[in-house]
Amino acid sequence: MSDNKLLLGGVGVAFGAAAVTLLGAAVRSARQTLRLQRTGARSTAIVRELKTVESSEDTAYAPVFEFATADGRIHRIVSDTASNAPSHNEGDEVTVLYDPADPGGAQIESFDSLWLGPVLMAVGGSVTVGVAIFCLWFAR
Repeated sequence: MSDNKLLLGGVGVAFGAAAVTLLGAAVRSARQTLRLQRTGARSTAIVRELKTVESSEDTAYAPVFEFATADGRIHRIVSDTASNAPSHNEGDEVTVLYDPADPGGAQIESFDSLWLGPVLMAVGGSVTVGVAIFCLWFAR
């Protein structure tokens, strides 16, 4: 086997391992989201502020929201989802889903907050599978 084919095979195996990892994470995240949608509690929350998330290329804003659990405790959560055009304004009311056993993991009930992560991981994993197959096909 030539050095190029050996290298291409190694790249294919590495991309295959990355694909398995990404697709596994997508499935795990999707299952957690489905469980939260099925068994989680809902509450109305108020967006209290927009937290600035800076990167080298852009500035994004993550909503910080407060809500009360069924037992009356108030929780303040910084959303995991940030966007460069704020998705909410201060004072907005949003519906949140939370696990009563762990309200600190509450999420705004929206596609972005609940499903964007699993979808992006699944797409990334699928592309990575394609690269792995391509490399392994030409390495044989």
